Amino acid sequence: MKIKLIPGDSAGTVTAFYMNSDTDTVRDELDFEFLGNRSGQPYSVQTNIFAHGKGDREQRVNLWFDPSLDFHTYSILWSHRHIVFYVDDVPIREYKNNQAKNIAYPTSQPMGVYSTLWEADDWATRGGLEKIDWSKAPFYAYYKDFDIEGCPVPGPTNCPSNPHNWWEGYAYQSLNAVEARRYRWVRVNHMNFKPHRGVKRVYEQRAQMIESGEGIDWGLGEALAFATLVVEGNHVRLSGQDVERGTFSHRHSVLHDQETGEEYCPLDHLTMNQDPEMFTVSNSSLSEFGVLGFELGYSMENPNSLVIWEAQFGDFANGAQVMFDQFISSGEAKWLRQTGLVVLLPHGYDGQGPEHSSGRLERFLQMSDDNPFVIPEMDPTLRKQIQECNWQIVNVTTPANYFHVLRRQIHRDFRKPLIVMAPKNLLRHKKCVSNLSEFDDVKGHPGFDKQGTRFKRLIKDQSGHSDLEEAAMATYSSERLPRTPATTRLAIRPGSRVLKSPLSDEEVMWKRLKEAGFDEQSIKQRDKAALIAYIAKLESEVYDYQHNMGLLILEKDQLLSKYEEVKASVDEADLAHRRDLSAYVSALAESKKREEGLNKDVGIAKECISSTGIKEKDSGDGGHWNSMNPQGFVSG
Repeated sequence: MKIKLIPGDSAGTVTAFYMNSDTDTVRDELDFEFLGNRSGQPYSVQTNIFAHGKGDREQRVNLWFDPSLDFHTYSILWSHRHIVFYVDDVPIREYKNNQAKNIAYPTSQPMGVYSTLWEADDWATRGGLEKIDWSKAPFYAYYKDFDIEGCPVPGPTNCPSNPHNWWEGYAYQSLNAVEARRYRWVRVNHMNFKPHRGVKRVYEQRAQMIESGEGIDWGLGEALAFATLVVEGNHVRLSGQDVERGTFSHRHSVLHDQETGEEYCPLDHLTMNQDPEMFTVSNSSLSEFGVLGFELGYSMENPNSLVIWEAQFGDFANGAQVMFDQFISSGEAKWLRQTGLVVLLPHGYDGQGPEHSSGRLERFLQMSDDNPFVIPEMDPTLRKQIQECNWQIVNVTTPANYFHVLRRQIHRDFRKPLIVMAPKNLLRHKKCVSNLSEFDDVKGHPGFDKQGTRFKRLIKDQSGHSDLEEAAMATYSSERLPRTPATTRLAIRPGSRVLKSPLSDEEVMWKRLKEAGFDEQSIKQRDKAALIAYIAKLESEVYDYQHNMGLLILEKDQLLSKYEEVKASVDEADLAHRRDLSAYVSALAESKKREEGLNKDVGIAKECISSTGIKEKDSGDGGHWNSMNPQGFVSG
């Protein structure tokens, strides 16, 4: 169809060329809709696809010419392989047949062809902000050279599948090289959307990160995990409080047109004909119990979906504590139903008050079902350990590790809940970045062995250096600091921040415990209970010491203050006299105390002697002698 659009001011009008099955709620429809505009503004064309009554697949493209000056050709190719919209033989949109992935596609219903010019000033121009100027009426659009090739209805039953039909031929099953190049040019340069300038800058920076392969931040690392899973055919579902933007403005998964308010999700357009349900992100209410319960059920029913619930702050998990206690932590043991649900809990004292700081890591560790008396070696029982635990708790520190943790939830052949202590200050930290090579999770590829999740041995210094500083100071090239410490399998020691990680493939060394006074036999046996008790004892001693030192310092300060006060109130001679008098009084009191003690001892001795019935007699030589009393008892 060749069309010449309305010249001049056409705001609020729509010139349409479309195919429709006329079957109401289950209709199939393919739309070319030319949106009116004010004079001097670019012209936009909107394409839409309805399949079995399901639409909401609009896309807009700014035309690179003035369609009101002359006729241009607009075409729709509809075959069993794909649907392609053309403008002057330039493809502006392709929608492939992916019914095998349960994506609706119009195949069975015959459609008629229509052309219309109608009023739509409630949405057509700037989301309805621009209304029709009826003083410019009447409005004219021109159509000519209409050409249709296909199977008439009714017609031969074998027509749709006849390979002799040119539209079903090999040359039309996909875009050729020239068409593919033109298609990319349109998608890059003429897509019609006006995001917020700050968000646009974020996406421009992300594009630079991908091009350079360096400096990939947290938000982009997460987006790469989602995108790669969707392209592989997996459903990704993210819900929670303010998750579209991200509580800390790091995600921006849904963009908003600043003029029309139209929403656009880039991850909904990773493939040419992607079903919008393949990636779902939606803000939820502050009903943590209900929302988390729904997501848990969703993850159980569809184990091939990456289902994520993110709390606005870590302590918002309090509102869903029943779900953690009764269902997530113990569901597999009670009902033999696995779930790969991911829970993101922002955790850390980073700019928020005490109410929104801690994700209560200790609660989730307490609900872990590992044996507190046994810390098994990592190999060769790693897989068995992970399958036997009730869930995993991680505190990832690089975008690459976060990427691998999310993808691992889907690519394992079993499912385990994942509790992530999500960061706050690391979201934009200039050193919390990863290179593109670190995102490679295919064994044998260049970046596979360089990922920070693999390490040979850990030497934890007692100094206050950060992990990155320790890595830079490492003596041996074989040392690796684990960057994804999963803490369900716990191996701890005093002062340690990094625990035994199931992602490691070597033993974590227990160091300096003997020097700290810990029992050597317990070290050899990896006695976790004894170690925890020892740590508790050390903490108690430290607390008591600090408390006593505080009292001592307070008492000393008070005494010094009192001394200075007394010293200022008397002269030196009087002070010396008082010191002598005080010493005399102290000596007198001590003498009196000793006298009282001696008198008490003498009194007790006399009382004992008088109670025995023995009389003292002088032997003449100053000695004493003993005699038997009438009852026959001898006393001495």
